Amino acid sequence: MASDPHELVFADERDPLIGELADGWSPKRIGVCSDGSRWVIRPTIAEYSVYRLSERLDMSVIPETRRFRGGSAQRLVDGALTAHALDGDLYEAVRTPVAVSDLASIIALDVLIGNADRHANNWLVGDDGRLIAIDNEFNEPTRVISLYHAVRPARRTGMLDDAEHAPALIAAIRERFKRAEEALAVDLAGQRKELDEWENDLVGGSPR
Repeated sequence: MASDPHELVFADERDPLIGELADGWSPKRIGVCSDGSRWVIRPTIAEYSVYRLSERLDMSVIPETRRFRGGSAQRLVDGALTAHALDGDLYEAVRTPVAVSDLASIIALDVLIGNADRHANNWLVGDDGRLIAIDNEFNEPTRVISLYHAVRPARRTGMLDDAEHAPALIAAIRERFKRAEEALAVDLAGQRKELDEWENDLVGGSPR
């Protein structure tokens, strides 16, 4: 039987947890794969679900995430620092074109998943300058949050009032909202087609 490509298997399946990683807020359980990669273990599937959404919408700001024992496992990004840890260096770090693009993706995703918990310890800056969103499981998809809450990372970096960089950020967020709307339209079109087939089956007397 072929293995599930979305299911993570550790080198030692009996007990993959090797310790805890303190991130300044809460300890995290860490597992290690046979290739030496480290993964943060989460008890719920939510982290994996948000990762899949981000990949589908081409908003790749979440580290690779797999299913694991009914929950999720997210690849630990070596060398990345939290926004909180960067502190004074954060201002310049988020003002590159790549960082502005990633920031727009994080903000748009937080609106989509209802995440109002994007504090300075759950988004990172990698050593390549890319922004990384972690701890995405504290979301409530049924809740629509205001843009005011979603732009929390931009507010922390002074981007909201930055006449030089804010226009690019706003344009990028608009583009990501449009991308999400188009993806939803495709999904709904497929569901409408199934409804039509169901209705036709009823009219024609064909069992589903």
